[in-house]
Amino acid sequence: MSTIFALITSPSRAGVAIIRISGPDALNCLKVLGCKKIPQSHQTFLQKLYNPLNNQLLDQALITYFKSPKSYTAEDVVEINLHASPFIIKTLHHILLQQKNIRLSLPGEFSKRAFLNGKIDLVQAQAIPDLIASETEIQHQQAIKQLAGELGNLYEKWRTMLLEAIALIQANIDFPDDDIPTSTILRIEEIVRTLINEIKNHLDDNYIGQKIKDGLNLVILGSVNAGKSTLINFLTKSEIAIVSDIAGTTRDIIETHLSIKGLMVRIADTAGIRTTSDPIEQEGINRALKKSQNADLKILVIDLQNPSFDHHLIDNKTIVLLNKVDKIKNFNLKSFIEKNSLNNYADKILEISLTNNINSSQLITLIEDEVEKLIPKLNYPAITQERYRTILQNCLENLKNFSFTNNIEISAHELWQTSVELGKITGKFDIESILDIIFSSFCIGK
Repeated sequence: MSTIFALITSPSRAGVAIIRISGPDALNCLKVLGCKKIPQSHQTFLQKLYNPLNNQLLDQALITYFKSPKSYTAEDVVEINLHASPFIIKTLHHILLQQKNIRLSLPGEFSKRAFLNGKIDLVQAQAIPDLIASETEIQHQQAIKQLAGELGNLYEKWRTMLLEAIALIQANIDFPDDDIPTSTILRIEEIVRTLINEIKNHLDDNYIGQKIKDGLNLVILGSVNAGKSTLINFLTKSEIAIVSDIAGTTRDIIETHLSIKGLMVRIADTAGIRTTSDPIEQEGINRALKKSQNADLKILVIDLQNPSFDHHLIDNKTIVLLNKVDKIKNFNLKSFIEKNSLNNYADKILEISLTNNINSSQLITLIEDEVEKLIPKLNYPAITQERYRTILQNCLENLKNFSFTNNIEISAHELWQTSVELGKITGKFDIESILDIIFSSFCIGK
């Protein structure tokens, strides 16, 4: 196998750059750079690096050697901490590429080798980019749990249960001296029933894991000049949207994101909704309405000076903000709710003034509460990839169709196919697993 290397820190200008080398010739690379002694594993040492092409000093670096198999890839690994000079990095790349059997790594190749060498499963591998991309506390918690093996262990538990059922059937196919015992049939049926219930509950999660990873969608709606742009500027504490008294200033969707209660929330400010003959403005309105259809949470901003609004925009996912309450004398919230038949949504309606800071803290609390309701705390790992969901749905259908009324070989094949599907998630699947279960009950010497 070839030895690979890559810059594993950001290529942007920084103080330090790290180059990782993995493979059988990792130590030879150090020798080429002037390191004469073989370093001890898992120790960092200071070393002068020389360019073998001209024997000039290239840099003074901190080097760590990880001897196989106790490394990320389970191969010999060397990590070189350099000064992040573009010249130094470019020169070191050139030197390494001159060596035999050494090449630049492909995207994800270090993690691929870690998987192929049994260091991580596929679920853990897919958690790595999620962990790197995490921007909020809950995103981090989900990714770190997946990397620690919680999700993969759940799927592996199910696969092990399937292997037990397959082994019970296979034993009777291979050794058909007697009919299948009733206790064996009951055990297989119990396994299938348990798997159906657990996988069904796992799938019935309202896409929580994917929402945590990708972020919740919050859409701000309202008529022109209701205060939508002022609201998004208030929430983000920045002026990302133009605030103007001119109607129709926002014509396209303006998006940003922030962390609310540790959750990533993607906020969209949309065009003001009104009747218009301007085709460009109408397109913006159409986009706003379409965006709201896929929103996890909506905020409808109503201008109390002109309190007309479309009742169809309000549902159980909508917070209603009655803006510019400071402009209305003796405003009565209860009367407004009753007059507009909004009693079913009364707990999500708040009168505010975004310009004069009236009820701003209550607004933040209301949004936080509604966001938290969307992501309830789970007692089990959540599905984080659509790939997992598709495979699990296939497994569930296979299990629902399982029946002992079929030929015993067909029954075994149905469970086998389900175990193959589960193995596609973690990357773990082999015939030896079933053979181990079958023969583990044999006497010593058999």
